[in-house]
Amino acid sequence: MKKRFLEHLQKTRVLLPGEKILVAVSGGVDSVVLLSLLLEFQKMFQWEIAIAHVNHKLRFESDKEALFVKKTANEFQLAYFEKSWLEDSEQTVAIEKKARSFRYNYFASLMQDYDFTSLVTAHHGDDQIETQMMKWIRGNFLGSLKGILEVQSFANGKLARPLLPFTKMDLYQEAKRQQLTYYEDVSNQDEKYFRNRIRKQILPVIKKENPNATACANRFSKQVYFFEELLKESFNEWFNENDILNLNTFLLLSEAKQYFYLMAYFAQKEIILTDAELEMVLEVLFDDDKPNWKYKISDGIYFVKAYKEAYVTDCLKKIDKAWHVLNLGESIWLSKNQWLGFGVNYFKNDSVVIERYQTPLAKIIARHPKAGDRLALTPAFSKKIARLFIDEKVPAIKRSEQWLVEDERGILFIPKFKYSYLSQKMETDRMTNKIVYVNTGSEDIHA
Repeated sequence: MKKRFLEHLQKTRVLLPGEKILVAVSGGVDSVVLLSLLLEFQKMFQWEIAIAHVNHKLRFESDKEALFVKKTANEFQLAYFEKSWLEDSEQTVAIEKKARSFRYNYFASLMQDYDFTSLVTAHHGDDQIETQMMKWIRGNFLGSLKGILEVQSFANGKLARPLLPFTKMDLYQEAKRQQLTYYEDVSNQDEKYFRNRIRKQILPVIKKENPNATACANRFSKQVYFFEELLKESFNEWFNENDILNLNTFLLLSEAKQYFYLMAYFAQKEIILTDAELEMVLEVLFDDDKPNWKYKISDGIYFVKAYKEAYVTDCLKKIDKAWHVLNLGESIWLSKNQWLGFGVNYFKNDSVVIERYQTPLAKIIARHPKAGDRLALTPAFSKKIARLFIDEKVPAIKRSEQWLVEDERGILFIPKFKYSYLSQKMETDRMTNKIVYVNTGSEDIHA
């Protein structure tokens, strides 16, 4: 196995010469063999190796295992880091998930605090098959079937799993050959856990049918990973609309592209929906009877459909009802790309939009709309701004974000949308009390 391990390192370069490596060691056969192999080639690759152990306190043997790992570190004069997890000891699925999160958060902190370049874990080929089978049975997306990656970014470095080409039996045989001491986790035999049922009931059948199942699982993992990369490239070439899905163009795509591009859109935001959720979202995007719709993904995270746009927002927060008073000669940035000037020369820039209006008064106010606001279209006729927004299919979430400008007589105009008879657009610059609105970006409120 040592020869195969070395060949694998040299071929894949999963670990490079001169790295500072943090090895996650539980005390089980997997991590003990991993540590032994790394130490075997430490001098050749000039690695600096340290050990990290998390004592989950979930089993009677936990303290003994922690003591054993610490003793091993001392024996090989390796830096040793240990942390205990003080949680409810009842073993549940939730506890397993919390324990894993605690473990990797601890490893990440060590990586950052001590400038390790790689965290190395002992995941092997059987783990790969089990993970893929679990995700397939649970009905996860295609992307999740890539299972365990051999190398991925982690903390300030990377997470490497150099044992993926090897089976559990390979590790047992290597431990026996080297006469290594290790601890067996008895909970790995308990079939109340889903993974253990896969391991004991399904994995033997797979291996009987195909002795090379481990290699096949790793190839499949790589193929799915490559597919995801191609999908990202294709999606990014198509998607260039400021984080917003333009439904006019999206609905013209093929059914396959609609499905996978929507998946890529959510993946880009680290959002994983179930297949049923994705199908539901697709159905609503096509539903003209639901022009305004929102779906809660998690606390504070929503997917919103607003007429011909769809996007993820971190919250449907209430817009700050801030308002600004401008006297003659003053100007203000309403946002990073919206500028309003009153009685000053208009903003000279590569502006997308310049709108000029006038008022006989010497003070104006810029604010967001409020309930009951009306725009005077003629001396005898006004219309509620809310109705104007609805008529023009302005997305609901954008209505309260819009600015309007008024003086003591009433609302003068809504930038890039409507203006009242109180402030006819200027034809010349002769008026002193001119109002200039400039949009230096792209903030159209129309869908």
